[in-house]
Amino acid sequence: MLSEQQKNDLLSLIVLFVGNDPSIAARKSDFNSRTVYAVERMIEANIDCNGNIKELVSNLVSGGRSLSRGWLKHALGGAKEIIQRSELNGYGCLVVAKSNWKTEILYSVY
Repeated sequence: MLSEQQKNDLLSLIVLFVGNDPSIAARKSDFNSRTVYAVERMIEANIDCNGNIKELVSNLVSGGRSLSRGWLKHALGGAKEIIQRSELNGYGCLVVAKSNWKTEILYSVY
């Protein structure tokens, strides 16, 4: 079960990667561990797309540890400041992430 703060942080991450999408935002109250897993996979798939994404992920997982399943849920609590400071302006990355992951994020809440 995700807390409201975790759901807010998760939505902030989703917006960074796919842009502001009303259909995803409307499902925020239904975000769950499957949503976290889908977003985690989306981030991992986009690490090389934009240098700033790589920096964001590095900051989230602290200490240079390799990514292991479940890292995102543990990082959500401290992610708000990092998310706000991030500048992910690769529009190509946004388009690719949205086309590849929007449907999976939406399906995760059912």
